[in-house]
Amino acid sequence: WAAKSTPDAYNFFNGGDRGMYVGAERAVFYPAEPGFTPDLIVVADVATHKRDCWMVSAEGRGLDVIIEFHYKGKWRKDYVDNVKRYARLAVGEYFIFDLNHQSLTAYRLAAKGGSYEQIRPQAGRVRSERLGLDLGVRRGQLRFYLRGAVLPTTEERIGELSDIAEQEHARAD
Repeated sequence: WAAKSTPDAYNFFNGGDRGMYVGAERAVFYPAEPGFTPDLIVVADVATHKRDCWMVSAEGRGLDVIIEFHYKGKWRKDYVDNVKRYARLAVGEYFIFDLNHQSLTAYRLAAKGGSYEQIRPQAGRVRSERLGLDLGVRRGQLRFYLRGAVLPTTEERIGELSDIAEQEHARAD
């Protein structure tokens, strides 16, 4: 379900100037903390090789962004417990996409650290400073935006390429 609900962040960040590691459902281990498995994690300015998990002690740094997809799980876990935990672990930004309510809740680590401040939407979108993108809900999906334009999903890109291929075949015939 995550692949259908998330934008094509993998392709957007691959080949960029910033080495952005994006992992879906990867176990995360902070020293002296129980492990946890967020739906989506992002760490900026790191090597982008494949990983089975994110181990802070081995990587030398924690997470920059966590995105959780809330569907049928416990509301308190995502909206209360994780807000406290991720702020304590100094995760820069935390986003919750509620699939039932088609809503996005966003938090950013306060300048002083230790707690989150809620990010208020502007024109239905929230800015991720860590990603350099805006996030919003469009037609029931969480979408990323760059300078106001929606980034295409993998399915949309495949559709566009299929259309181009059909046009070229028709032209060649």
